[in-house]
Amino acid sequence: MKLELTQKQTTGLFMTTEVRQAISLLQYSAMDVWDYVQEEMLNNPLLAVEERDFSDSYSSRGRSHIGDTLNNVVEFYPCNEKGWREKLFDQIKWQLNSEEDYEVMQYLVLNLNDRGFLPIDVNEISKSLNVPSSAVTDNLEHLKDYESIGLGSAGTRDYLIYQIKQQYPQEGLLMQLVAYHLDDIANRRWNHLSRQLSVSQSDIKQAFTLLKKLRPHPYIDSIKQPVKYMVADIIVKKEGNDYLLTDSNSPLSSIRIDSSYASLKKDAKAESFLNDCYKNANWLIRSIEQRRQTILKVAKVIVKEQTAFLEGGPLHPLTYKQVAEQIDMHESTVSRAVSNKVMQTSRGVFEMKYFFTTGLSQNDSTISSTQVKNHIQDLIDHEDKSKPLSDQKLAQVLKKDYDIEISRRTVAKYRESLQIPSSSKRKE
Repeated sequence: MKLELTQKQTTGLFMTTEVRQAISLLQYSAMDVWDYVQEEMLNNPLLAVEERDFSDSYSSRGRSHIGDTLNNVVEFYPCNEKGWREKLFDQIKWQLNSEEDYEVMQYLVLNLNDRGFLPIDVNEISKSLNVPSSAVTDNLEHLKDYESIGLGSAGTRDYLIYQIKQQYPQEGLLMQLVAYHLDDIANRRWNHLSRQLSVSQSDIKQAFTLLKKLRPHPYIDSIKQPVKYMVADIIVKKEGNDYLLTDSNSPLSSIRIDSSYASLKKDAKAESFLNDCYKNANWLIRSIEQRRQTILKVAKVIVKEQTAFLEGGPLHPLTYKQVAEQIDMHESTVSRAVSNKVMQTSRGVFEMKYFFTTGLSQNDSTISSTQVKNHIQDLIDHEDKSKPLSDQKLAQVLKKDYDIEISRRTVAKYRESLQIPSSSKRKE
């Protein structure tokens, strides 16, 4: 084997820190951009934020306009909020009588799952905390009775039984069905249940009607959840026949370079540090402006392509590739530009991803999958519950009533995406 030193020249892609920063900023939400700027301000003394009293606005035709006055929405950003478990315990702990109850209740609340169920056995909790099982049972009953929510139930069956005791204590058949025949009820096996329990199908269906009024899991939303704040990146307003697009997040205030440190450049060490700070600040400002311009370009195409939706119609098929071709950018750039972004319109506030939907070719036209799903949802909402529509029948009705030709398999896929059970499980 011969060892030797050789030189080889190749070309390749190299991603600098600045490029990575620009890519990250593009997919940040408005709040994330503000947090990032705040962090950079701690490390860079040349960065300063000056509140704005106006915003640059752009119509769908590209004209400039002085927009509405912007308030500093950052003042409304939430601080760190407690989770629902901590809030629940804070409300209940004042009703406890001893240190032992305090410890048991805290253990119970912190071990509830996201549905409000307690997946741990009473005896297991008793051994873990070294307390009598009666203490665990008493506190568990107290937790269940908190505002009659039923928190701490062992599962869906246990929670349904808890509700029946609370709301329908005289309904023995309903209690029996839930306690011993829940699977048969879920699969609508009316004949089997009628023979096994020696009751009429009408009685079983009447009990089933009451069962549908019960909740499948505790209503945790009744405990105040942390507020999810959404700041609109783009505000769309109609002025005459035109649409005005206002950007409201750059990042909600103007960033500038503080020139008051210029006098420190006389010091050689300070000059080197300030030069680096100036370079980083200048790059950050350019990155945020580039982010702003990219989002506006994408938003303009969305407004142009989805004008019918903004005026009350259905969504039209729209893909990242179509938008990328119109603004001469890559699909991945469009994907990042709409990620975590929010658009405020006269029809409501939507994530920008919402406006992108695939389409189905129908003769000489194309219909969006969202519109097909809406038709499927509407047909199922108005079907005869004693004879629910099968996927094949739904496909036939779509062809007959809406001239939409679609396969049974596609109907099943759309139905499942809407979280609608099959016809056999919808039958009453």
